[in-house]
Amino acid sequence: MPTITRITAQKRAGRYNIDLDGAYAFPVAESTLIKYMLTKDMELTDEQVAQLQHEDEGARAFSRALSYLASTPRTVHQVQEYLHGKEFDEDAIAVAVTRLTDLHYLNDAEYVHEFVLANQRGGDRGPGAIRRFLTQRGVDSYLIDDELATQTDAQELEVARRVATKVLRSPGSRSYSALIQHAQQTMMTKGFSRDVATAAIAAEAPEQDEEREDDLLRAAAEKLWAQKRNFDGFQRRMKVKQTLYRKGFDLDAIDRVLDDITEQ
Repeated sequence: MPTITRITAQKRAGRYNIDLDGAYAFPVAESTLIKYMLTKDMELTDEQVAQLQHEDEGARAFSRALSYLASTPRTVHQVQEYLHGKEFDEDAIAVAVTRLTDLHYLNDAEYVHEFVLANQRGGDRGPGAIRRFLTQRGVDSYLIDDELATQTDAQELEVARRVATKVLRSPGSRSYSALIQHAQQTMMTKGFSRDVATAAIAAEAPEQDEEREDDLLRAAAEKLWAQKRNFDGFQRRMKVKQTLYRKGFDLDAIDRVLDDITEQ
């Protein structure tokens, strides 16, 4: 039977090289060394050698995964994909994931809970976006459903209002109508339902500033009027009017401004 003739420490802490019959055979982790009480002059069967090599692969996968988890929490799926990328076999990955789960380094239910809680405190995702984010990370749908079921309508609206406030504070050159539409589209993209988005916007939308609206309309109309100078009369007016209407300006207000421009 093969005999251990030397055990030497690697430069990397917690790793050892095993020599069998005077030649290097395989590495092991310190945990494996202790678990199997490996010592010099110990005889090993071929089955034991294979078991030690298998054990070491799992230990290496565990070590890699632990480093991967050091910077931020991960899901089981993320860890599995990471280890696949490092070319560990399925058995080693299973060993690593089981050990990480037993030690509470991996817990998808806790991951979901903390993610939803963080979003409630300062995030900008609605239920739909939360579901997409977690699904992409391989979380089982029932865990997502269970956690989202604990969120009250008031909590969801609180997040929605935070998003609405941020969007509405940056109107840019949008008309009031276009700003409201933009806010609604943004919030639905972030996973809020139309009803929740509408309620949040209604709660946070500022009063329409008529003077600002008139200034925006006139500036846009004059710019478009100059751009459409190659068109004649009625066609020029209609093209400008259509564009301004799509920008959310009131039709009567558009007509008044165009009357002023054409009379100049």
